[in-house]
Amino acid sequence: MSLFEALSRGAERAIMIEEDKDALRVIIENVNHLGVENKCRAYKNDVFFDAWKFWQEKNEKNLI
Repeated sequence: MSLFEALSRGAERAIMIEEDKDALRVIIENVNHLGVENKCRAYKNDVFFDAWKFWQEKNEKNLI
């Protein structure tokens, strides 16, 4: 399930982490096009490191 699909199904927020700058640009364009800027954050970084760090800090159980 994509994060955009999760949002369309009622997820409160989405955090998108992408290492490739061109892919990140497309993600940001899609966020803006879909009008979900207030529900999304997009970061350029290593997804595995950031997801683990986020889970540890927030005890987040809904990682996709």
